[in-house]
Amino acid sequence: MTLLMRVIFWILLVSLVNMTAWVLADKEPSCRWMGWIWYITAQFIMCFFMVLGWGLLIPFCLTHAWNTRLALSIKDPRRRIDVWDWMPLNYVYGNPEDGVSGQCALVGNADNTALVPYMPNAPAWWRAYLWCGWRNSCDALKYRFAWPNGPCATILGHKVGWFDYAGRRLPVL
Repeated sequence: MTLLMRVIFWILLVSLVNMTAWVLADKEPSCRWMGWIWYITAQFIMCFFMVLGWGLLIPFCLTHAWNTRLALSIKDPRRRIDVWDWMPLNYVYGNPEDGVSGQCALVGNADNTALVPYMPNAPAWWRAYLWCGWRNSCDALKYRFAWPNGPCATILGHKVGWFDYAGRRLPVL
């Protein structure tokens, strides 16, 4: 089985699981144990795609395979962001908040007092690889796994579970 076929298989599997979770969420909103099972499953799937992306994204980053089509940030609808040219990548490795290459990203400075561009002096391919493959790996998947009734907890000072972000309840680890 080729790598492309495996990626397509996993995307289809994620879609099926995502649809199942939405159905269960609508029928049994008080079922917390199902939320935690779904959360753990989502984390394993995201981990798999993160590791896969470390290799898969290299040629796309080296060839600057992104553009600023009509995509707008969900954080700031006035700000344009970039997306992958090959649209299936956006389903898993897209970033609807800051774009995929990091060139549109604003991150906190060293003392978290202001927002600054992400790695402004780095080569574009390297910034894109670190942004999409390492810092925000599989960012689009958290939106695929959104669950309106997902449970949440704070364990040893860390948020775990489903938290409200960008108008949805997203998995956070």
